[in-house]
Amino acid sequence: MPRIRAVLASTALVASVAGCIDVPDLGERIAPDLRDAPFPTLIPLDASLTTPATPKEDGAQLARQLDARRAALQARARRLQAGAPPLSADDRARLNTSVTDN
Repeated sequence: MPRIRAVLASTALVASVAGCIDVPDLGERIAPDLRDAPFPTLIPLDASLTTPATPKEDGAQLARQLDARRAALQARARRLQAGAPPLSADDRARLNTSVTDN
């Protein structure tokens, strides 16, 4: 009997404390520009729920990307070693204009 009273008393205490909680009005937290914004465009789930590529396919694609990057870096290194300027004249002028404007 005392155990039932303890359970009832604790339940009454929890219920009375829960009644004192001030629930914030979340409707006022939306910024005015978002309130009138159009609903976002939905994308079909078919494309996002497809089976992922196999690790072998991913590895092959990564190897191709790394090979292309290596070739580009080697070509750049050859140009720099040959004495070619690292920037074209147009790029250098654009950067100089940017630096002097700020």
